[in-house]
Amino acid sequence: MNRGLARAFFAALALAGAAHLRSNDAAACGGCFHIPTERVQAVTSHRMVLSVGTRETILWDQFRYSGQPSEFAWVLPVTGDARVELASNAFFDALDLATTVTITPPRCSASGGGCGASAFGPARSTGAEAGGGVTVLRQESVGPYDTVLLQATGADVLTEWLRANNYVVPGSIAPIIAHYTGMRANFIALKLRPMATVQQMQPVRVRMQGSSMLMPLRMVSAGITDKVGITLWIFAPGRWEAGNYPNAEVLRSRVAWDWSAQRSDYTALSDAIFANDRRTWLSEMSEPASGYVNFAAQTFGNGFGTPTTTLSAEDQQAAMADFTAATQGDLRNYWITRMRADLAATMLDRDLEVRASTASAVLPARFTPIRTRGTPPDGCPSLSPSGCTALPVASAGRAMPALPLVVAALGLALRKLSRSRRARRPS
Repeated sequence: MNRGLARAFFAALALAGAAHLRSNDAAACGGCFHIPTERVQAVTSHRMVLSVGTRETILWDQFRYSGQPSEFAWVLPVTGDARVELASNAFFDALDLATTVTITPPRCSASGGGCGASAFGPARSTGAEAGGGVTVLRQESVGPYDTVLLQATGADVLTEWLRANNYVVPGSIAPIIAHYTGMRANFIALKLRPMATVQQMQPVRVRMQGSSMLMPLRMVSAGITDKVGITLWIFAPGRWEAGNYPNAEVLRSRVAWDWSAQRSDYTALSDAIFANDRRTWLSEMSEPASGYVNFAAQTFGNGFGTPTTTLSAEDQQAAMADFTAATQGDLRNYWITRMRADLAATMLDRDLEVRASTASAVLPARFTPIRTRGTPPDGCPSLSPSGCTALPVASAGRAMPALPLVVAALGLALRKLSRSRRARRPS
């Protein structure tokens, strides 16, 4: 896929994503245009899924929109003959829950005594000429949306066509549209059908031929005034990471469990990473997708392990249909990588390149810390062979006190072996 047009494909991906505004807001994400009122930031966070294959790239986009239905417009620069399909809200919800970093409290290894709570808890957390230089390549209805695939000769004619066809496009977005029309990108435009409400909005998935590994961050700046949180899941063979932004992860070996607070310091360690460099993309988990084939059948809880609801059979089926599409028929080799960023508007100055990671180790979503703080429960001595498997943070530097002796002994053994071999050589 042409690199420039690959940028165009993803340019509108993150403009108006899953902004958490009100509980009754509709969900979706992408190049979503709205008329701002009183400079209220309508976009605060995005949820996106990218499936990278050799023959096809699929983008899932989830939006939340709180304005009038007639004002909703979503425009996405694409390459070639892209197609829009409906996706499932349940896919995002179940994927989010299944891949959230979850800390299991340490347990006693042999004594069988109680050692912290048993519940898991998330750490956080070809077409007709339409006139004016615009060609309509395809026009159809998809669920509650009217969609059209366009080809335009310039930003002005595209904007005029969109407005003439009741797409709300603010003037501030014109320079960004000009950038992508200059790259000869096509555009998917989507709006709610007459009489549809924002509550009827569903996520969409966009299928494109070829492989692309760029996510649009410049376009995000058109929809925010301060900063934006982005959660990105990548389905691809092996572990993936950012290619042109800093990467980081919370080392599982550094996470400690606080007996008094009954929680880990994973969130604090994550916050410290972002405080050190706000451009960082934090890899939260990366594991083979084969371990998540039942992700939609889980019971949703309130964050403290208490079951509250389970997806209906219909929602489970819809979520699994998206999951199957995301693995592109290669469940054996595909991984799921979850990445998160919290970017100021000034940092949305370039698109995000994603690439296969230099790290190949699994980064589990669920784990038990090997360090502790505070006094463990009665009957659970910290360093006893029959006690807890976790070591106190203060003792972490002494976690392997015999290691220097082992290294020294190994060195002596190697020297003796070398001397023995020299002694057996013929003179």
